[in-house]
Amino acid sequence: MFSAASGLPLRLNFNWGHGCRRGIEGPNAKPVREHTMRYILPFLLFSSAALADPSLECSEANSQVEIGTCVQAVEDQVNRAVEASYGFAMQSAKELDDVTGRTVAQPALEAAQTAWITYRDAQCEAIGASYGGGSGTGIAITSCRVDLGRARVDALLNYAE
Repeated sequence: MFSAASGLPLRLNFNWGHGCRRGIEGPNAKPVREHTMRYILPFLLFSSAALADPSLECSEANSQVEIGTCVQAVEDQVNRAVEASYGFAMQSAKELDDVTGRTVAQPALEAAQTAWITYRDAQCEAIGASYGGGSGTGIAITSCRVDLGRARVDALLNYAE
C-alpha cells in the first residue's frame, strides 16, 4: 500500500487470489525493493501514456502518420514499463529460488516471458491481418501490442508481489 505521503490516495492490490503475498506488503519484503517499487511504480502505472487507450491518447493527431507516430510513442513507454515490471518479477523469482534452495522460479519466468513475447507478436499480426492491408494495419498492430503490454505489466507486478 502506498502512503498518503506518496501522493496516491488509493491502495494498489495486484493479488488475484494466488495465495502468495510476497513483495511490498509481505513479511519477506525487502526494504530496498519496497523503496524502489514505491517510487517507480507510480511512474509506470499512472503516467497518462502508459494507461490511456492509444486511440484516445492520439485523438488530436490529424493524419495516419501522426496517429502512427503517437501510438508508437505510447508503445515505447509501455515496453519500458514491461521491462521494469519484468525486472521486479525476476527479482521476486530470484528471492523465491534463494529461499527454497531451488532454481525453478527464474527459469520459469524467463520461459513465460519468451512465450508471452511470441504470443503477443503472433496475436497482433493476426489482428493486423484482419485489416486486409488497409491504411490502419500498422496502427492496429501497435495498439494491440500496447493493450497486451499493459496486461503483461499487471501480470508481472502481480508476480513480483
